[in-house]
Amino acid sequence: MGRVITVTVVTGGLAFVLGRGLSETVWLSTALSAVKVLLVILFIVAGASFFDSSRIHWTPAPQSRDIGSAILLSIFAFFGFEAGSVAGGELSDPWRDMAVAIAVSVGVTTGLYFLIQLVCIGTLGSLAT
Repeated sequence: MGRVITVTVVTGGLAFVLGRGLSETVWLSTALSAVKVLLVILFIVAGASFFDSSRIHWTPAPQSRDIGSAILLSIFAFFGFEAGSVAGGELSDPWRDMAVAIAVSVGVTTGLYFLIQLVCIGTLGSLAT
């Protein structure tokens, strides 16, 4: 019963915000994105205090089947970075600004995922095997 109430409250809250207008929706989306990024950074900083560099070591090259699985996960990880291009028509120079925005978003996402992976393996070495 608790799950039904939670889903109803969250869905109702989002519907309320969406019904209020674009500016409230943009504010909520920005706030939720900022919270997500801050939590990831907090995870990286907290995990770095438990980091043990002796757990980082090279392993044999993965099999092609494993590389395919990793590529599928990477596609999922980077899904949505192009969503900002929807509002690209509102920019003063969309050709220049959108290219920079997409490149920066992919770069920041790659960096965060790399740091998360480094902290996870450096903290729990068994994740790499």
